[in-house]
Amino acid sequence: MKPALPLLAPALLLLATHAAAGPDDDLLRATRLAASCNPCHALHDHGTAGRKAPAARPDSAWLQERLLAYREQRHPATLMHQVAVAYSREELELIARHWAQSRR
Repeated sequence: MKPALPLLAPALLLLATHAAAGPDDDLLRATRLAASCNPCHALHDHGTAGRKAPAARPDSAWLQERLLAYREQRHPATLMHQVAVAYSREELELIARHWAQSRR
């Protein structure tokens, strides 16, 4: 019988990599999540739909609250409440932090 270690090595490596996730991983994840905003809210003046980016320099807390309000349908919107519901609270927090930092 062959040792099981060669079969377990990839799984152990994956677990170790996931456990070692750090700030760079959050930054990458936030960047990827926030990229979905760009078609309408590009960081440079206007998105392709002609929508202005959310506030000139939004505060992270303000933007997170606004995104949660869209998600919970507490703020009127045409489309944003449908978009925001697809994200978890944690993801909306990452998106808000990313946008706030990117606009400075």
